[in-house]
Amino acid sequence: MSLYLAEFMVDLSTKEKRTAIFDNFAEVVKNGGTPNARLIGGPWASLEKQSFFAVVDIPDMKQIMGETFGFVIAGLLVEQRLRPIASWEDTVNLAKEVDG
Repeated sequence: MSLYLAEFMVDLSTKEKRTAIFDNFAEVVKNGGTPNARLIGGPWASLEKQSFFAVVDIPDMKQIMGETFGFVIAGLLVEQRLRPIASWEDTVNLAKEVDG
């Protein structure tokens, strides 16, 4: 599993964009993700800026590029940041390996 903390910076400047963004996120949540990225947790809204967060499983980064470009071209997605993350169990096991 390739887990990422995904941050989606969105453009909420018009009612049409807000409706499109919330409709798209509702569809992703209902389907448990997209064809190329499985939703593991979230989405959650940021209280600091116009963005949403989710934990996603992305087996192949190349496969999500088309989905991402579609949102950018539609003017809904301003920026996307993907941060690789590991489960706590994997982190503990790695720490044990390092400590010998």
